[in-house]
Amino acid sequence: MYFIIILSAIIASYGLVTNSAAVVIGAMLVAMMLGPITGIALAIIDHRMPLLRKSLITVIVGVSLVVLVGFIVGWLHKDQPLTAEILSRTQPTSMDLMIALAGGTAGAYAMVSPHLSVAVVGVAVATALVPPLAASGILFANGETQLGLGALLLALTNIIAIQFTNALVLWLLGFRRLVDDDYKSSTYLTFLRRNAVTLLLLGGLGTYLSINLQTNAKQQVFESSVKEAINSYFIDKGNVLTNTQFDTSEENKVVRAVIRGETTPTSYDVRQIETVITQDMAENFPEYLPIKLQLRYLPVQVIESNPLIQDKLDETDAAILTN
Repeated sequence: MYFIIILSAIIASYGLVTNSAAVVIGAMLVAMMLGPITGIALAIIDHRMPLLRKSLITVIVGVSLVVLVGFIVGWLHKDQPLTAEILSRTQPTSMDLMIALAGGTAGAYAMVSPHLSVAVVGVAVATALVPPLAASGILFANGETQLGLGALLLALTNIIAIQFTNALVLWLLGFRRLVDDDYKSSTYLTFLRRNAVTLLLLGGLGTYLSINLQTNAKQQVFESSVKEAINSYFIDKGNVLTNTQFDTSEENKVVRAVIRGETTPTSYDVRQIETVITQDMAENFPEYLPIKLQLRYLPVQVIESNPLIQDKLDETDAAILTN
């Protein structure tokens, strides 16, 4: 199993580095992470400590191997920029938790159903594990510790959610072993008691990821309002906004915007836009740091075979040409 996990990690890592979703999906087809996670769930509900130890060690070793392979691939290709496939796995939210819960439930049901192939569902569940683990290794190799921890958190969330839903489905279908004082209380209380650690972890993760979701949503609203303010200012000047980058320094929220067109922006334009954005922030984002706008201008020129002809672009033409 470890050999297959290493192969899956290699495929996933190169899929992430090359920004190829198809290759990442190919890595999911050979991943084998569902079995040991299900082993943890079964060990908990069946009260089998030797199986729990073995399954935990297997999961830890498997996770470590994937992260290590990702680190090696990331170190070998440090000159490559971080791709969207990597960065998309660095900010887990409560939505990712819900996906993992649904996937774990499907995987557990497929294992006990004679009409479903566990292999197919196992692949679907494994998709949520190997890519973020490989992404974390790549990020660590590139010195992006915070982003790497975010990817690790996504993988940890998926593992815990899958383990809990596996345990719940198996318990409801009768896979359980009662011992000692378990007969003195209801079976549901026994289930909750045996899965107390998992439930606490899920509660903590759910709270943190929900806060993450709200923070990300608010940031997206802020970025959209900034882009709208810049576009609105230049709409009658023949210029259009083509790209933006948002960053945070110690004293400001820095917005780097790329403008294309035929009217060169000035520092006056920057001050006017900053004033508009600041007014909006005072109403809707009072806790944010002050805005600092940096414009980068790319001129658009009309070049024809006859140099004596000097045609001008209106704002509509400029918008069409720069999009």
